[in-house]
Amino acid sequence: ILRDKGVTSPIVAVTAYALEGDRNKCIAAGCDDYVAKPINRDKLYEIVGKYVQSLDTSAETDTGQALAETGSAIQ
Repeated sequence: ILRDKGVTSPIVAVTAYALEGDRNKCIAAGCDDYVAKPINRDKLYEIVGKYVQSLDTSAETDTGQALAETGSAIQ
């Protein structure tokens, strides 16, 4: 939904689905990366760190607008 709304900022899926192939499903759905629960803090920091440097303020605005339009919230 976020990609359909025009969000171009990185999206990292955080999910309990950790079976073989689940990462590929998340990527196919439009996510840039994937972290399985239970979350390894160091792994999460590593993944998020790959994308933080590439963010700009317009990407943050796009994400906020899309979340508002879909009624979604980051949990």
